[in-house]
Amino acid sequence: FLSQTNDVLMDSFQEVVIIRANIDRYRILVNNLGQDNVDELIKEFVARVNALELNQLLCFSHLGGDDFGLLFEFSDAHLVRHELDSLMHMCERPFVLKNTSIYLQISVGVSYYPKDGNQLSSLLNKAEKALHYAKEHGGDDVCWYNDEINHESIDSLQLETELREAISAKQFVPYYQPKVTLESGAIAGFEALVRWQHPTRGLLQPKDFIEAIIKHKLSFDLFCQMAVQIAEQLRIWESMNFTQHVCINADAAEFSHIEFFDFVTNLFTHHSIQPHQLHIEVTESSLMLRHASVKQQLIAL
Repeated sequence: FLSQTNDVLMDSFQEVVIIRANIDRYRILVNNLGQDNVDELIKEFVARVNALELNQLLCFSHLGGDDFGLLFEFSDAHLVRHELDSLMHMCERPFVLKNTSIYLQISVGVSYYPKDGNQLSSLLNKAEKALHYAKEHGGDDVCWYNDEINHESIDSLQLETELREAISAKQFVPYYQPKVTLESGAIAGFEALVRWQHPTRGLLQPKDFIEAIIKHKLSFDLFCQMAVQIAEQLRIWESMNFTQHVCINADAAEFSHIEFFDFVTNLFTHHSIQPHQLHIEVTESSLMLRHASVKQQLIAL
């Protein structure tokens, strides 16, 4: 694919369109169906693309796993939209695996010569950025590269750096929202709400950072940082004869983490609090994913 694309760029007098395509939810498919069955789906997917006989398609290549590359040449790059429509519509028909219908969705990133550059490495990089943008915004879509995507990528890298520094510097803090008994008005417990005490931007709400926490796989680190502070607060309240419980949320990534059980167990030992003082609210997604590990985790707890 790379060699042919480079040759076309050197000789073409038309606009050269580079397509990067991924099958959405590939890892979930592998986990649920097994690699051998997914390989059969990939073969069927490739056969269907070839059967489309897409106009002006110079090269279609399986780059490995869920990753594909397509190369087109048009007098006007935007003529490729019709071919991409055919590709997307193809995925609306189910793939049949052992008498079971399975729907594959794809995300597509597009860049083209000469608008997005004349060097192969630059064009591939921009198509890859457009692909990632499509996947991050839900997938099952086609995204053409533009400068705004590049700026967003830079912002995302900056935010990831700040989040990792915030974890290291313990900038995430719990705010305690009381749960009140309506009949008496008495406090019945608290829910811990995470806040980011940013060094320059002030106190930030979860909407400003929680999606990035999940994206960059920092959920468990954040959970641990919050839980330790909660345990310390519970011990302080206990010393003041104020016995309460605090609820903390755990999503799928946190609850399924290999160290989750040991961390929670050590929490009670190191901070001298009782298990009934810490309520772990498990999100629905945790129970829907990884059924076996979730069951083992619940039994262990």
